[in-house]
Amino acid sequence: MRAPRLFRIALHVVASLACVMGTALAAYPDSAGAPEDQYESFDRTDPILTDAKTRLVWARVVSTQVAFAGTAAACLQRAELGAGRRLPTVKELLTLVDEFPHERYDNGRVVAKFIDPQAFSGSTYVTPVDFPYWTSTPAGGGRYWAVDFATGEVVARTATDLGHVRCVRQ
Repeated sequence: MRAPRLFRIALHVVASLACVMGTALAAYPDSAGAPEDQYESFDRTDPILTDAKTRLVWARVVSTQVAFAGTAAACLQRAELGAGRRLPTVKELLTLVDEFPHERYDNGRVVAKFIDPQAFSGSTYVTPVDFPYWTSTPAGGGRYWAVDFATGEVVARTATDLGHVRCVRQ
């Protein structure tokens, strides 16, 4: 049995677009992001989400860039997390790093992001990758570990450097 004519035309259009756009369609693979069971069920407008494995509750909103001294105040502003909100440890923040990056169009350019696009990206909740994200874990010598979601790496930053803040509670 042959597919209806409109269906065949639609398939042809999609295939043609894929050829014309090259890797553009591959930038948003269905498999990008965390495993399906990584987080408890959430809606794209929910301000928080819970990691089903670690039981950590994450704010989906990212605070603007601050020096390390401003991280506690940034987490106090995340009232949606409730009591006990704080800056994550490096080990906790690393649970959000995806093994494989996905590409997103941010600020006029395509950038790689090593964070689940369904949980931490989109029009409501964006994960900028222009600065690493602070953790509460000291790296020695007045520095703290930070996670860079542009590379998926952990980096040591001086306390006066700027970084983003994503807060958590247990």
